Amino acid sequence: MSSYKMRYFPFIYLAVSAFLLSSCVDNPNFSDKPHIEFEKFSRTIVDQNDSFKVFLHVEDGDGDLGLENSLGMDCDPCDLVTPNSCINDPSWDLFLIDDRTGCMAQKKLPFVKPLGNFESVEGTIRVSINQGQYCCRDKQNPQLFCPTTSPTDTINFWIFIKDRSGKHSDTVYLPPLILTCN
Repeated sequence: MSSYKMRYFPFIYLAVSAFLLSSCVDNPNFSDKPHIEFEKFSRTIVDQNDSFKVFLHVEDGDGDLGLENSLGMDCDPCDLVTPNSCINDPSWDLFLIDDRTGCMAQKKLPFVKPLGNFESVEGTIRVSINQGQYCCRDKQNPQLFCPTTSPTDTINFWIFIKDRSGKHSDTVYLPPLILTCN
C-alpha cells in the first residue's frame, strides 16, 4: 500500500468497525411499565416565589411516553381517588403530589418517539415546577398557606408518570426540599 493509503487505513478501519459493532447493539430489556428514579433537584433550597427543576431518570420498554396533542381538562388536583381525579384525565402524564396537602401538580411529559429498530427509551427528563404550584405552610396554623409567618418550610413530593397506554410507574418519594418563606 502507498503511504497515503496507510495513513488513512486506521481511520477507515475504526469507522467500519464502529458501524459493524453498532449494528450488533441489543435492545435494552426494560419493562413496558415506566420506571423512574430521582436524580436531583436544580436547587435544594428554594424561595417560595421561585421555580425549580426536578431531574428524573426514565426507562420505558415500549417507548410510549408523552402525549402529542392534548388539552388538560378541568379536574380536581386534590382528588386522588374519584373518577374526576386528574390522575384519570388522559391529558396528563406526570403527577407531583405535595405530601403536606395531598394535592398535586399535573404536568405533561415531552412526546417520545423511539428511534431506529428499538422501542425502548431511556434518559433524563427535567420537570419544571413553577411558583404557585407550592408555597410555605404556617407552622402555627398548618391549614394556612401563603402568606405565612414561618421563615422556612420543608416540602416532600411524591412523583409518578403514566405512559400513553395508561401504565403507571412506581411512585417515587423525593428528598426534602427547603422553602424560604417571605
